[in-house]
Amino acid sequence: MTVRPEILLLVIGMVVVTYIPRMLPFAFLRADKIPERWRGLLGHIPHAALGALLVPGFLDGVAGNPVASIVGILAAGIVLWFKPNILLAMVAAVLVAWPFLAFK
Repeated sequence: MTVRPEILLLVIGMVVVTYIPRMLPFAFLRADKIPERWRGLLGHIPHAALGALLVPGFLDGVAGNPVASIVGILAAGIVLWFKPNILLAMVAAVLVAWPFLAFK
C-alpha cells in the first residue's frame, strides 16, 4: 500500500490544525489561575455541546411522528431532572412514546 505525498501532507496538516487549539490552553493556562466564575462557565461546555448535538435531531427521531419524539424527550428530561439515571430515562422515554407510535 502506498500513500500519495499530497494526501499525507493533508492529513499531517489536519492533525496540526486540530492539535494546536487543544494544546494551547494546557500550555499557557493553569487551573489555579482561572477565575472561579470562568471555571463555572467552562463546566457547562460538555452539557452545551451535548445539547447542540442532540436537540436538532430529536424531532426527527421518529420519522413522520414528531409528537412521539417530543413526548419521549420530555419524559426523559423529567426523569433526569428528578433522578439522574440514564437507563431509567431511556425506559421512560420508550414507554411514554410507544402509545403514540402504536396507535397513530
